[in-house]
Amino acid sequence: MQIYRTENEDLATWESKSEGFDIVVSEKSDYFADPMGTNRVVKIPVAYVETPDEDFTCELSVDAELPNTFDAAGFFLRCGPSWSMKFVAERSPTGEVLAVSVLTTDFSDDCNGPETEMPVNLRVSVIGPTLALHIRLKDGTWRLVRYARLPDRSSLEFGLFAQSPMADGVRAHFSRPVIRTETLENIRNGQ
Repeated sequence: MQIYRTENEDLATWESKSEGFDIVVSEKSDYFADPMGTNRVVKIPVAYVETPDEDFTCELSVDAELPNTFDAAGFFLRCGPSWSMKFVAERSPTGEVLAVSVLTTDFSDDCNGPETEMPVNLRVSVIGPTLALHIRLKDGTWRLVRYARLPDRSSLEFGLFAQSPMADGVRAHFSRPVIRTETLENIRNGQ
């Protein structure tokens, strides 16, 4: 997995490792437009990676120190200036780590998925004009977290990030990244 561009590098430091890379976020950062219209913060450090033009899956392991509420690490996808998707392991207000997906257009659509433990395996599959987000469960099966349509596949940017909206930092390690040119046959069961 090759990083070709970073965004908001002033918020974080990146360190390449043999099997992946680390990100250390040093400031408050978030990408969320409150559906009530009261708060919009759209600044996170992102490392964008190259992806194929064909259908593909991208899978990786995320291991992060998430000491504060809403600290998170995972995937960030963007199609043009007004559509983005986060798929992350995130510290919930009640203390658990959840698989969370957030679709942001004018406002954010926040969806909590299953509870998980670190490290967590996340996968994004791009199939034609759609994407499917899966988390690997302890028994090795993949569980669908969200299935959505991309507004413009040709403008898809695909990245990795971490955020710390309530505090001043978080550290995350991304390992075993694999991108495969393949079409996921069964979106619901992840096979």
